[in-house]
Amino acid sequence: MTGEKVREMSNLVIVRHGEYGRDMRLNAKGRDQMYNMAEILQGVLARKNTAHILSSTAPRALDSAKILSEILNVPIEEHELLWSESGHPEDLDGAYGLIKSLQEKADLGIVVTHLEYAESLPPFLLEKEFNKFASSREVRKGEGVLLDYRREILIYLK
Repeated sequence: MTGEKVREMSNLVIVRHGEYGRDMRLNAKGRDQMYNMAEILQGVLARKNTAHILSSTAPRALDSAKILSEILNVPIEEHELLWSESGHPEDLDGAYGLIKSLQEKADLGIVVTHLEYAESLPPFLLEKEFNKFASSREVRKGEGVLLDYRREILIYLK
């Protein structure tokens, strides 16, 4: 099943939330991970006009998104669909629809989410958009994956 192309957006970054504590909020290590990711994304954003964040509604993801938003000065939209874990099954086609909604809002999309989406969404998008195949790779807390729409490649960010 081939969908409409998300061509207006030149890059999409899928970020796995940072480390968190028993209270389900980012701990000091998780905050440091997001500050590091924000520094990486500042370099990507410097070559773009606009950016927009889509975030899971889970507290650890929202904490992560808020750090990125404050440092990068970009808006956040919260979406329950991006919360994937027990009781919150992943919906790759639904996530794809959310990502397509970014095309009118930004040329850099940032999705802050969980393990399941962080690992399975990048190869899913690569196949859906470009009919290219990639294996799912481990994405640890605080890491991300950049999908470069112009070069049609995935770049893992640490």
